[in-house]
Amino acid sequence: MMEILGPPLLLSLFLLLALYPFGREIVRRGIIFVDLTVAQFSALGVSLSVVLGFEGATLYLSLASSVLCGALIGVGVHRIKHREAFVGVLYAFGWSLSLLLLSKHPRGAEEFMKVMASDVLFSGWMDVLTAGILSLIVNLLFRYIKDTEGLLKEVLFFSALSLAVAVGVRSTGVLVVFALLLGPAFAGITLSEKKDTPLALTLGSGGVILSLLGSYLLDLPSGILMVFLLSLIALFSSLKALT
Repeated sequence: MMEILGPPLLLSLFLLLALYPFGREIVRRGIIFVDLTVAQFSALGVSLSVVLGFEGATLYLSLASSVLCGALIGVGVHRIKHREAFVGVLYAFGWSLSLLLLSKHPRGAEEFMKVMASDVLFSGWMDVLTAGILSLIVNLLFRYIKDTEGLLKEVLFFSALSLAVAVGVRSTGVLVVFALLLGPAFAGITLSEKKDTPLALTLGSGGVILSLLGSYLLDLPSGILMVFLLSLIALFSSLKALT
């Protein structure tokens, strides 16, 4: 069983480590739509590679598209008054353009589903290596970004987020990245302000493991199950605020 579950498990855990610092900051800032928008622009790059037949360049197109979006958001968050509306319009633009590009493709519906939530069980060791390197680079970058301020800090923050999201979307899809980035961070902060990081990573890791085991044993789509369980964990954590 571990021969099958090993690569997707390590991939998902590395992505969790890479995405969590950004998720924590996004939850604290209250700019939740940002990560979904960046992920959607990354998916736009994937859609472009499919339509143009440049599937070997998927990562590069996805990265370029998401970094462009991250830079736009970095400037917009710093200078535009109604920033959530701006980010929402960007998301609508990226989502609609992705659909338009894939609408004429013979496998358009199938490719769109893969872009939204692919089956993580089919991940390979190269995906794991890429995610591991990404996790190390992003966490080092995040430490540097915390010491900057102003417009430079915003652009660097959202550009680094774009890098993490682009790799994640290519391997797992938009919704899986969204769930990994926000679900554990939201649960950790909601349950404990002082020990939110170890709690969030524990809950996130548990959700990842359960989703992969459930997918393997019950023959369910792993990406969608992961989104469901991480969202469920976040929803259960919010019950604390209601009691």
